[in-house]
Amino acid sequence: MPIMNNEYWIERALEREERINKDSEKYQRELKKQFEKAMLDIEKEISIFYSKYAEDNSISLEKAQEYLSPKERVKFKNRLDYFIELVQNNPKGRFNTEIRNLSNRVRITRYQALLTEIRAHIDMLFGYKYTGYEPRTTNLLSNIYEQSYYRSKYDIQTGLGVGRSFSSLNQRATTEAINYPWSGANYSDRIWEQKAKLVNNLRNTITQGMVQGQSIYKMTSALKERMDVGYTNAQRLVRTESNHVLNNGTLRAYKEDGIERYEYLAILDSRTSSICRSLDNKVFNVSEAKTGVNLPSMHVNCRSTTAAYFEDDDRANYERLAKDPQGKYYKVPANINYNEWYNKYVNKSAS
Repeated sequence: MPIMNNEYWIERALEREERINKDSEKYQRELKKQFEKAMLDIEKEISIFYSKYAEDNSISLEKAQEYLSPKERVKFKNRLDYFIELVQNNPKGRFNTEIRNLSNRVRITRYQALLTEIRAHIDMLFGYKYTGYEPRTTNLLSNIYEQSYYRSKYDIQTGLGVGRSFSSLNQRATTEAINYPWSGANYSDRIWEQKAKLVNNLRNTITQGMVQGQSIYKMTSALKERMDVGYTNAQRLVRTESNHVLNNGTLRAYKEDGIERYEYLAILDSRTSSICRSLDNKVFNVSEAKTGVNLPSMHVNCRSTTAAYFEDDDRANYERLAKDPQGKYYKVPANINYNEWYNKYVNKSAS
């Protein structure tokens, strides 16, 4: 039997969620800066291109399809060598083979050169060494999984009043956990799909802009919109995968320490989805836990978590945390579910 009541288990679960959410949000802010920097690099490429070849502040596709001069070709190939060296150093071996193939061509059009330089910037944004989107997301998810597991082990053993020795997570276990394709594809595959889609969208935007004879301002504005969408997709993936590995790290600790049941905890605020509202306060067997069915993440941008559950007749005397519209926490009875909380605290304040 636990020496701590259910209020303890709920508080610890929400503390783990809050701590890991802060780590994830910090990384998202840093990732946004990386996307913004890549956009500045792309703007620079577009500016150079227009300054060389534009007539009346626009460039036709026909003009862009002209070949580079011998001098321009030498300069461009030197740039390619620089990009190839950078992307090759990516520890996952992800590099753009098209850049290599293009560097071997004798004749290269202005249009091909521009697209290649822009694609190289995207390759570096997504896969460069340890600072690219994919390797940094790998590092984040690994840390979240391990933190969730170890903090859950500590909270469980403290709550049960026991101390058990256990082996540290090895890298293989962490890698397998974060790479499990729980939503049809793993996070890494989804990142590379995002990259391919972003490159294609940027290429189409440039081509369309040249066909329409767009000004440099209109061209860069359209490209920025595409990059903003790319970041939004990245942010959505990071949020969702962070929640997934948080809850699976905790689930692993439940199984190892003999926790038989867990309580589903939705975040008590106005942003919570209807799916998580309906699951809040419900209790499930650990042996039957399944991501997307009764274990978060239930959907994109899911924020829900779980707490170890034990029978407790005095549950009405305990409390859990809710958020007001300003994001500040306040306490409510632990025995009310989301819908009861909403009707009592949100609808009442609105009337």
